[in-house]
Amino acid sequence: MLKFILGTAGTGKTTYCLEEIKKRLLDKQAKNNIFLLLPEHMTFQIERQLAVMLENEGGFTRAFIYGFRRFCYTLLNLEGGALKPHLSDVGKNLLLRRIVSEHKRELSVLRKAIEQRHFTTALAEVIKELKTYGITPDELQEAAEKLADKALQKKIADIVILL
Repeated sequence: MLKFILGTAGTGKTTYCLEEIKKRLLDKQAKNNIFLLLPEHMTFQIERQLAVMLENEGGFTRAFIYGFRRFCYTLLNLEGGALKPHLSDVGKNLLLRRIVSEHKRELSVLRKAIEQRHFTTALAEVIKELKTYGITPDELQEAAEKLADKALQKKIADIVILL
């Protein structure tokens, strides 16, 4: 059974969910697992609340509190969608550092920024945004050519090189 609990802040959604989970966990006949899907930043707090509510009842081995990211990761692992290993943020930064050093001579405006701390981290964020919106290097170059600001055109041209 899938149930959506919706409402504004302070209307008792969390209390309702935790009471329902407690009731189902205490039902000795029930064997199904219970999943609560929350925003990432709330999972630890809610797990603690549930543990306090069940303190004298023996814990919660059938209840799973997931953030959206962890839930997706778990589903992909169960269903085989996570077969391709992905680069970590550190791996991406190392790869970008190498790409930047290989193309340093081709860059104009960003050549000075390369030596700054966290340059590759910022560049990784730019690339991530471009990929999120499906913007290709050709589209980016085409958009840059329409700009009146020459300095911005050069920056975008540098990003196109690195893409």
